[in-house]
Formats: sequence, structure tokens, C-alpha cells
Amino acid sequence: MSFALPDLLTVERLARDVAARIILPRFGALAQSEIRAKTAPDDLVTIADTEAEAALTRDLRAAFSGAAVTGEETAVDGFDYAADPLLFVIDPVDGTWPFAHGLPIFGTMVAVLRHGEAIGGVIHYPVTQDSLLVLRGGGVHRLDAGGQMSRLAPLSQTARLETALLPLSQHDAAGRVRLAAAFGAVSRIVTIQCSALEYRMLAEGQADICLSTGLKPWDHHAGQLMLAELGGFAATEDGRQWPDVRPEDHLLSAANRASWERAMACLRGRAD
Repeated sequence: MSFALPDLLTVERLARDVAARIILPRFGALAQSEIRAKTAPDDLVTIADTEAEAALTRDLRAAFSGAAVTGEETAVDGFDYAADPLLFVIDPVDGTWPFAHGLPIFGTMVAVLRHGEAIGGVIHYPVTQDSLLVLRGGGVHRLDAGGQMSRLAPLSQTARLETALLPLSQHDAAGRVRLAAAFGAVSRIVTIQCSALEYRMLAEGQADICLSTGLKPWDHHAGQLMLAELGGFAATEDGRQWPDVRPEDHLLSAANRASWERAMACLRGRAD
């Protein structure tokens, strides 16, 4: 089953439409009854998540006959991401916690997989109404709110460790101190906890490294393909690369291999 740029633009259009119809009208207007916790008090889902995923699932199936679709809110344990010749993986509102708290730090992510391999992806940013698009072998493009598309330049291959995106909120107090101390020489430590924005910062050269935990397919398939297309590098401490990672792994993504090695040296020097 072929998948080319016109198909990717269709995915972007569908994601943009669902964001405009369902997600943005709920932003800053959620009732408390429309927000609930899933696995933890800060692991939230809103009515915008569930309605947007349902709508985008319907739209993708209508546009791509025979395609399979899964997403964060409907995912089941044991799902075989390698079974289908065309599979869409949706994260309807990546960054639900800030979204639910009225912060404009969220995006809509759609990855396109062929028998488990990411061949394309879209990250749409509803607030700014622009998107990042990636096609395997075709680089990464930005589609602005006016419909103009421009190709992102490859990432610098110079080793640099000035801005680090670290998941401090995913650690207890002692763990936060240890992680921050490991990167004490870094100029800026930022905690966003929104993969859509983290991958944008990496892709546009605004961040040098990003450490991710609690790894989920919908959070990383599109972004990891973007990073690879731009010359970036990502792996766990024991050398696993996406998608051959475990949910409990720590995935370190960097603008280039040299920056990854510098950041990994910081992590390996961190006291347990």
C-alpha cells in the first residue's frame, strides 16, 4: 500500500480540521466533569481527547480504505503495531495536563506505520495552526497557517549541550535533584512533558537533547522519524533505538551523535 506526500497532506488536513472543530473550542473552556485522571492524578484525559480521537479515527478510515487506526485513548495491551501494511497511530491531545490547565502547550500527533516501521508523521499545533510533516526519505517540512510549506534544514552536527529538555516531574524529589545535578553545566534545563513540543524544539534547533520516560508509541513514532530525517540521534543507555525500546526505558534524543554522547556521559556520571 503506497503512501506519498499527497497522502501525508491529507492526514495533516484531517488533523487540522479535528483540532479546529473539537480541540480548540474546548481549550480553556473545560468543565471539571470533562477532565478525569487515568493511571495517576497528573495522567489526565479530557472530553477533547476522546472526541478528537474518535473523529480522527473515523476520518482516517474514510480517507484511507483498509487502513488500521489506533490511538492513545483506545489502545489495548498487546496490540501488534507491526501487523498492518498501513496503520495510523493517534495522540489526539499530546500534552493533556497543560491543555486541561489552560496552557498552550499541546499538539495533535499522527504517525503512519507500515508493518511497524514509521514511514510518515504529522504533528499539528492547534494554537499556532501550523504543522510539522515528515515522510521517510523526504525530510521534514513545516506547513504554516497560510498553507505555505518549507523544508527544515538538517540539524547541526556540532556537539552542543546548552538546552536540555528533562522530565523532572516524572521523578521524586531526590531523583529531580540528582537529574538536575547531572546536567549542572547546562545553560537551560526545561521541563515541558509534551512530546509534540519537545520534538519541535529538537527539529528546529531550539534544544540540544531531550530525555523521555514512560515510552508510548503515539508519543514517539512521528517525532523519532523527524529526528532521524534531520540527522539527529536517539538511543537508550544500553543502545536500544526506537522502536526497539521498552516502556520503562529512558530514551535520550539529541540533535546529533556527538551531543548525545556528551549528554549520556552526564547521565552515566549521575549518582544512583
